[in-house]
Amino acid sequence: MQVRLGIAVVTYHSAETLDLCLRSIAEHCPEAVVVVAENSGQSAELGNVAAKYPDLDATITDSGGNIGFARGVNLAAGILDERGCTHLLVLNPDVELVTDPTTLIRFLDEVDVVGGVLAGAVAETGTEPDGSLRPSNAKRAITLGSALVQAVLGTRFNSIRSIPVNALLRVPQIDGAYMLQTMDYFRAGPLDERFELYYEDVEYCDRARNARGVALFGEIVGRHAAGASYRSSGGVGYLANRVSQARYLLGKYPRVPRFVVWLVFFVERWTRAVTRQAEGGASRAQALKLVGQELRNPGSVRVLQNQRAAARGPQVDAQ
Repeated sequence: MQVRLGIAVVTYHSAETLDLCLRSIAEHCPEAVVVVAENSGQSAELGNVAAKYPDLDATITDSGGNIGFARGVNLAAGILDERGCTHLLVLNPDVELVTDPTTLIRFLDEVDVVGGVLAGAVAETGTEPDGSLRPSNAKRAITLGSALVQAVLGTRFNSIRSIPVNALLRVPQIDGAYMLQTMDYFRAGPLDERFELYYEDVEYCDRARNARGVALFGEIVGRHAAGASYRSSGGVGYLANRVSQARYLLGKYPRVPRFVVWLVFFVERWTRAVTRQAEGGASRAQALKLVGQELRNPGSVRVLQNQRAAARGPQVDAQ
């Protein structure tokens, strides 16, 4: 079977980072088909960015609103599927490729989802003193217990151990910043659109882990300016993250008393206040309020706005 790689990118105020991303795609896998699902109304500006690479088959599609990451990926993947792509790479616009993603396709004979090491978020080069790689984009499985520990110790608690160079390591999850799979596999079970932003990749990897597995290859495949879109969201990213985690934990532990799940977020609020995290006290209070609403009425809280002009903040559906 001839390989035809499709790359799905979701953007939100990402013109600057997308330029470098597309440049790296044009350099390392120029035969790829790229579809960018644009969530912030910048499709004309992003079209100008794509026009700088005329030999790259890149399409900018306007999502019609801030539809979130999962829906954006599914939209782009659907177009790529119609274009006859056999494999799908989900890629963040703030990732600069340094190798050809198609070199990882061989591992899809063993697992359903594979990635490579993204450098930049944990260490300047992503390497340890012994030459092994400590990936920024692979994590431990998320449980209620690990979520509570993370609330106290921070997100680095969830990082996995280092991985030897050129080794394939099965891992619980890899970030949605770089996920490679066959189009057949993705089509059969796309990203869960109940997650507006964050944790859709966690839930997706849970399903893959229960099938043939998720793996990370010990090679640096890209540089990740992690958090670029998160920082451009004006605090909405933080709120969406908290609601998505609550939604994920509720789905995973439906019989656990909801007060126990709420406790994770209560502890985190005060831990982040003590450590003076950047989102600020007002955002932390708003996040805890939204989590409470989500726990009382699962699936009711919508943080992102489908109407770009709306500035009323998060909405809660009546139940």
